Amino acid sequence: MSLFNGSRGTIRDIVYKSGGYQPNNVPAGLVSAVERLPEWPVIMVEFPGYSGPSLFTAEEIADMKTNQARWGDTTVINFSKLVPIYAVERR
Repeated sequence: MSLFNGSRGTIRDIVYKSGGYQPNNVPAGLVSAVERLPEWPVIMVEFPGYSGPSLFTAEEIADMKTNQARWGDTTVINFSKLVPIYAVERR
């Protein structure tokens, strides 16, 4: 998948479970995809070298590309290269 310790990516979003912190204008594609994930919050990181399966369906990506308020310039984001990174606390 071309990911390893030290891989560099760009944080594109931090998503919280429903009822937690949620900014306005959350696209349906992001909500439906992230609801399938087991941990919260989830940091969405775009890794340019990622070659694994996409977290999102084509319909979800289309929905996210139309939501400029959430993502800003969606022409610079490759949604198929977004990888969820779970926030964990280590002691």
